[in-house]
Amino acid sequence: MVSGLAALYLFIQPIYSFELNYGGTLAMAFYCFVVSIDIGLIHVITQALEQLRAERNRSADLSRRTEIMFSELQHRVSNNLQVITGLLLLEDVPVDVANQR
Repeated sequence: MVSGLAALYLFIQPIYSFELNYGGTLAMAFYCFVVSIDIGLIHVITQALEQLRAERNRSADLSRRTEIMFSELQHRVSNNLQVITGLLLLEDVPVDVANQR
């Protein structure tokens, strides 16, 4: 608003006055239109950035969960193989332990 009043006072005829004629009114209306569009675009961009930030956080969380679940799966498979190896050793079945992994 201050820049609009400064533009009215300094650049619109009659200069150094807040008096408005037809041209000044048209110029101020155009100025208000442009400022409104700018404010609207800034608002939309800000909302889009907030949504992007939320999606990035969600993706990072999903990635961490996937890594944890994969690690848990590897651990369980390894445990199951160890149990099978132990059972085979109890049965006296030859097992190549070195090539098991």
